[in-house]
Amino acid sequence: MKKQFLFLIVPILIFIILNCRGTFAPPEGGEERPEPASKETKSRFKPLSQPEDFVVIPRVVSFEPADDSTQHRDGDTPIAITDIDSTGQAGDRVYRIQLFTSKEYGPAIREKNIAVEVFDRPVTMDYEVPYYKIRVGNFSTREEAEKYLPAAREAGYKTAWVVRAYVNVKTLEDV
Repeated sequence: MKKQFLFLIVPILIFIILNCRGTFAPPEGGEERPEPASKETKSRFKPLSQPEDFVVIPRVVSFEPADDSTQHRDGDTPIAITDIDSTGQAGDRVYRIQLFTSKEYGPAIREKNIAVEVFDRPVTMDYEVPYYKIRVGNFSTREEAEKYLPAAREAGYKTAWVVRAYVNVKTLEDV
């Protein structure tokens, strides 16, 4: 019994010991190690020359009407920011129902396309840094928007709510 045990265990141990040792020599005739990157290969990528670097994101401006608590410049002239469209008229303040918010463009545009098919009102996608916001409707009063809110919730937007928005605030002129 001992002899059978030795004849079985000893070859297995020798096999394990020989196969567990590391290989310290490079493989013969096989692959060689790659050469380190040269300055030429490193200088091809220029992170500041990407197309996204030339996109200018407009700063967010609050369009609240001036009141008595308006700050004054030099103590005598009130500073008032008003909403003005391209024709010089005051922009319209409307109420919309906000359906969806995302920091990424892909999910936002998919959700907008779905909302366009579901709703009979205009659907807009607004970008306010850093969020894309999907909104439906152009209601002149908050009450009208709240009457339409159950339809948005029935369509699957359980967290929809009414927001105030400004339309025709600013348009880009032809360059």
